[in-house]
Amino acid sequence: MTAFNHVGQCVTDLERSKRFYCELFGFALEREITPGDESSAQLLSLTPPLGMTAAYLVRDGLVLELLHFSADGQTRRFRPRTMNEPGLTHVSLSVDDIDEVCARLPAYGGEVVEGSNIGAGNITANLPPHPGSEKERTKIGRNVKTSVQNAFVAPVEIGDDAWVAAGSVITDDVPPGSLAIARARQINKEGHANRNRDD
Repeated sequence: MTAFNHVGQCVTDLERSKRFYCELFGFALEREITPGDESSAQLLSLTPPLGMTAAYLVRDGLVLELLHFSADGQTRRFRPRTMNEPGLTHVSLSVDDIDEVCARLPAYGGEVVEGSNIGAGNITANLPPHPGSEKERTKIGRNVKTSVQNAFVAPVEIGDDAWVAAGSVITDDVPPGSLAIARARQINKEGHANRNRDD
């Protein structure tokens, strides 16, 4: 492999999706194509006609391909997917002003989980270490406050109104309204580094 090329996402409303990524998150429309049904149907294992349009959006080196099918019967209805279903689960984007973006999100068809504030540097570790195992799910409730550098090791559920202390690695469920602290106490061994220098 020489380079990562792009990520594809099927959408039900191409114009709304372009506005969502371009106006809200600063992507730029690089190009838009309408390839022929015959070659596209073979590539995608679909039955023509497709009426496919592919829009390529670019931001900071990431290329996001939006796929839309206009032919009758080709566009499937949206259904919610859980994070442990096979396939691409999410696209992660960073913004300068999270409150400003959240305030604008509903106008573009997005949804903000009420009251929850996810701190900087948070990750969810959803893939078990056993080969062939399916991804587990991390569920974060409403009005949850996490802090910087939190890790959530699935399967785990953070209850409504719970708080998580900075630097915590959460491996068990956090009951609603609780404060979870899961980190080792810092120990400084004075002189250790100097005693183990190679020079």
